Amino acid sequence: SLTIGILVDDSIVVIENITRHREMGQPPDEAAITGRSEIGGAAIAITLVDVVVFAPIAFMSGIIGQYFREFGLVVVCATLFSLLVSFTLTPLLAAHWALVRKPSLPTGLFKMFADWFEGLRKSYHDTWLPAAMAHPYLTFFGALGMVLGSLVLAIVLITVGVLPGEFQPYTEWGQAHVDLNYPPGTPIETTTAGALRIGAELEKMKGVKNVSVTVGRAENGATEVVGGNVAHIVAYLYQNQRHEERGIVANVSTLGSLVPGARISASGAANAGAPPISFTLSGPTDDLNAAAKKLTAFIAKQPNAVDVTASNAIVGPRLEITIDRDRAAVLGVSPQDAALTARAAVGGVISTRVRQPEGLIDAVVQLPPETRNDPSQLETVDVRSQLTGQLVPLGDVVTFTKTTEPPYIEREDRERIVNVTANTANGVPIGPIVDNVNQALNTPGFLPPSVHVKTEGDTQLFGDAISKIGLALLTSFILIYMLLVVLYRSYLTPFVIMMSLPAAIVGVIAILIVLNLLNVAFPNFHVNIFGLFYLRPFAGQTVNLFSMLGLVMLMGLVAKNGILLVDYANTMRSRGLALADAMRESAAIRFRPIVMTTAAMIAGMTPLALGLTEGAEFRKSIGTVIIGGLTSSLFLTLFVVPVVYVAVVGFFDRLAQRKRVRQFKVAQEGQDGAAGTALDAG
Repeated sequence: SLTIGILVDDSIVVIENITRHREMGQPPDEAAITGRSEIGGAAIAITLVDVVVFAPIAFMSGIIGQYFREFGLVVVCATLFSLLVSFTLTPLLAAHWALVRKPSLPTGLFKMFADWFEGLRKSYHDTWLPAAMAHPYLTFFGALGMVLGSLVLAIVLITVGVLPGEFQPYTEWGQAHVDLNYPPGTPIETTTAGALRIGAELEKMKGVKNVSVTVGRAENGATEVVGGNVAHIVAYLYQNQRHEERGIVANVSTLGSLVPGARISASGAANAGAPPISFTLSGPTDDLNAAAKKLTAFIAKQPNAVDVTASNAIVGPRLEITIDRDRAAVLGVSPQDAALTARAAVGGVISTRVRQPEGLIDAVVQLPPETRNDPSQLETVDVRSQLTGQLVPLGDVVTFTKTTEPPYIEREDRERIVNVTANTANGVPIGPIVDNVNQALNTPGFLPPSVHVKTEGDTQLFGDAISKIGLALLTSFILIYMLLVVLYRSYLTPFVIMMSLPAAIVGVIAILIVLNLLNVAFPNFHVNIFGLFYLRPFAGQTVNLFSMLGLVMLMGLVAKNGILLVDYANTMRSRGLALADAMRESAAIRFRPIVMTTAAMIAGMTPLALGLTEGAEFRKSIGTVIIGGLTSSLFLTLFVVPVVYVAVVGFFDRLAQRKRVRQFKVAQEGQDGAAGTALDAG
């Protein structure tokens, strides 16, 4: 879908020009050769511009490069082959298969469309374009105002959260993932019973096809947790009811009463790994624990923030054994004997190994659970005195204290760390939440000075994506200009062509704003087409990795409009037409291929923008951004590029003319002076 529109661009431009020459009365072979030759330079420029845009995408570093390396290389290779086809096979087929249009126009809808399109072209050539060229300052600064106004509006809306930003949009894969965490030490039988109760409730929810329950394993961010106190439950939905995923995830929070004492969290398949919101705190233990507690409480107060957890808040039971050395010395009990006896009582001791068919297994002797988990019972266990040989109760020399502690201690660069993580309710973008948290973190005194905070998760990835995509955008802009300078052997012509690039920004921002406002107004809007296609056209249209990638792609796609206009205007000037007349003639003749190539690209992107297939929300913003950018670029380029071309080229033509006049005058004065000297000598 992404490449279909790009691949047919070259052939559309070539065959349209061949058809125009056929309509002018040229024989098929001559029209094919002339049409291809006339448009050859523009077609090469269009293709190579796409290549220099997609090549940097393929070679970006980090996770961005891993996402799009194959995509960029495939588009580059396919585009180069499409140019080869348009220069060889397309003219051949056009010469032998294409038919000249008959004088009698068809009837019906086709005639209505043809008449409408021809009227549109004439209105553009006879009325709208002359009006724009008659008021160049109004046209240029009006377009510039639209671009700058769009940028300012986008910045404001991003700041207030109307146009949210995130690393990647929430994707409905048709799965709801539930993690069940009991306190460490919980028997696996208790965990199993709780997980089965949750699974049974999930099966009753609308849209659920089946449920899988795994006990002893769960997700903790990007890592896997193994233990008898954890379970992982997945509810799989029917394909045509994927839209129920968010509702199921939201309803899981109401099932806590079924699993008393357990922590339950749920997410869609898109967020089943590491939570999108993550901050890593480091510092001294006491300050670190206080800072983690404060930050966790602050994030929990944010709207749409759920499953807020600090890694040090997950604790398990701990039994501390304190030996009274003075008392032990009096009774003749060595600290080593007391420690070994306490260890054997709690953890057991391997007394022997038993041979079984499957091999040797350890035989562990330990107290029953009701005894080893009760400090008062452990105090009655005897240890032998080395002085008297009598048995001494452990309680006489040892103190048992029940406490809690984290099951693991995390360190980074030899420093204690705590991870504070959170999910968002129903896939809400993380932008507003993270902005509020960052604002609080930047407030002096919010956290102890000794505690350092590092952003992780999707927030870090989003910031990295902005810098990488921004660099790719700048690189593409420079490469396009350098390529056009080489192709046209001019610094001026590429400058005029590049005026078509900013026009795309207007459509990109406009379509994202409109779709986000519609998503806010109709958050659950969806269309189910005969149970085959499920559409959520307003969802997932945020400022994310894929929408920014679409903006980079637009740099190559919208440049073709300016190339077609300027290239043929230069051809008309070489045939003797005046500057303004050459541009008007170019605009009239190139109007049809510009509209055709833009329409083909928009049609190719429409399935992607609609998100027809499962998981398409992941990439749909690419299609949306490209459709918006192509639309605004089509309308603005048809007016801005002619105005800038006539103004800029005319200005430099006048400078060149004045230079030639001065040179002529200097040469004339030199000739007159030489003639006067010769007369004097005579």
